[in-house]
Amino acid sequence: MPPTSDDGVRWLDRIAGAIRSSDASCAITLGLHMEDLEDDRRIGPTEAARVCDFLCMHGYPIYAPWCRGPTDPELVAFLADITRWLAGTEKDVLFAEFGAPTRNGDPEAERATALLSEDEAARYTERAYRRLQSAGAIGGLVWCYADYDRAIWSEPPLDRAPHERHFGLWRADGSAKPAAAALAEWSGRPRAALGPPRWSASDRREFEQAPRETLIRLYRAYTAASPLARPVL
Repeated sequence: MPPTSDDGVRWLDRIAGAIRSSDASCAITLGLHMEDLEDDRRIGPTEAARVCDFLCMHGYPIYAPWCRGPTDPELVAFLADITRWLAGTEKDVLFAEFGAPTRNGDPEAERATALLSEDEAARYTERAYRRLQSAGAIGGLVWCYADYDRAIWSEPPLDRAPHERHFGLWRADGSAKPAAAALAEWSGRPRAALGPPRWSASDRREFEQAPRETLIRLYRAYTAASPLARPVL
């Protein structure tokens, strides 16, 4: 993490300048994660918007104890919306990473985090795509292609993060999980029109002072106003 936001901006400017000096037509983005909104990590949407042609966000309900559960599709839409708002621009947002690990008879992974059944993960993936589309995101990328083969479960980083073994849309044997069908369902659909900002200047000031607490407050109001709002397992 940079010592200050100014240091982060200088780093962004230097890296972006190096990329553009090699290829002026290259589009630039930066992988932001939910934790970059929960805490002041010196590089967030505001800083990224200075150099990025479009913004990115990563997020998972299983890593957000303040959301409505491990299959909450509102979280990804909320994070996309608030990333655009915090950037203070009309730049597009790509949700560059979301997904869910599934059960596979792996007791280590079951102890590490809440795993979903393959059918639960499929329903979550389809609903998350639906919400990202309605939020005006330019797309969503699912983590990840396939589960890891049991032969390498003992190797880093899978030895210490066993749930990471099972995020695949395909099983380790190459067969598709039900969630893979959501890719075909939503591929190529036009995004929805962007609506006006949901939040005010006072919300931004509160966010700058207490990012995590304000993020949770805004999320709860967001879900209460959503037409799809209902309890999530």
